[in-house]
Amino acid sequence: MDKTEVLVELEASDPGAKTFKQLAISLREKLNNIPTEIESFQAFLAFVGVTREQYILAIRSVLTRPKVMQKRLPKDVYVNPFSKKIIELFKANMDIQYILDPFACSQYIVNYINKGDRHMSRLLRAVVEEAEHGNKNVQESLRSISNMFLNAS
Repeated sequence: MDKTEVLVELEASDPGAKTFKQLAISLREKLNNIPTEIESFQAFLAFVGVTREQYILAIRSVLTRPKVMQKRLPKDVYVNPFSKKIIELFKANMDIQYILDPFACSQYIVNYINKGDRHMSRLLRAVVEEAEHGNKNVQESLRSISNMFLNAS
């Protein structure tokens, strides 16, 4: 993209929606095989043979919700959004995303927080199964359960 902008999904009733969806599939394939000498967005558009407007409509045809499309060089298309200041401060990997849908943001946070609980639930089921069907006395079962929890964290 030659500039950062918010794109919204193309209406399914739009007369050119199917055509632009096919164009989007074609553009994805070409983007995966882009020559290294293509260094600008305009050069990329010339390489794939579309105008900027056609490119934007193709992207919009495959969106399911509004999305921020960041200014990128073709070689950087698969680089996650990042902040130079945050990289300098934390020296860590990041994937920054603009929040356009507060509900989706809260859903993401809840799922992220509960991700660890899913693992613990599986572990608890395995421990209960082991205790019920194992041929161990109470002390051995307790030791086995303790070791499972200690090694899980």
